Amino acid sequence: MLEFGSNNNRQSNTSNKRTGIFVSEATIKKVVVKYDVQEKWQKRPDDIALFLTLDVGQNFDYDMRIGGFFNRNDDGSVKNWGAALKVKILLDALSIKGSLTDDWQLPDEILESMIGKKFLRLSYVSGTKDNGKPRWFDWNEVGKLGQEDRLKERFMKAVNDGWVKNFRPDTGNDFDPAELEKKTEQSKDVKPFVL
Repeated sequence: MLEFGSNNNRQSNTSNKRTGIFVSEATIKKVVVKYDVQEKWQKRPDDIALFLTLDVGQNFDYDMRIGGFFNRNDDGSVKNWGAALKVKILLDALSIKGSLTDDWQLPDEILESMIGKKFLRLSYVSGTKDNGKPRWFDWNEVGKLGQEDRLKERFMKAVNDGWVKNFRPDTGNDFDPAELEKKTEQSKDVKPFVL
């Protein structure tokens, strides 16, 4: 049985001296789980994939996908979380405890309990857009509220270990969340135009 909800996630003591990283809070509005799903860009299907609709504090919903495949024994039985560890990390960040069913699926009550829960998401600069502005990309591991530094450390360890290959902190300007907040405040003063 694969369990989740414990605090034994990997962590690193690597310090974060680079720029191009932004950590923000997200609230789950909707979750859809799919099993044995393969996107066009994937070499093999994920055993489990969570498609999240998030409230990120803006005037739009944000979609995020977290999934992976289990490590299996020679006979096909599940050995451990494998690349699906990202799903466990999300459940741990949400402080949800439980285990997968005998057929390696998330129980419906677990999915329902995810709605309204908050976690940290990390975005990083992955290059430059055609307009010269930084291209931001979400890391597919998340963090628990209040553990921003730990999430950044885990990310930098993944970069240094070669797991994140498209981190480009030196392309474009640093993201300034104050600018985003300023634009959000300005947009509150704008009255919608209705015909």
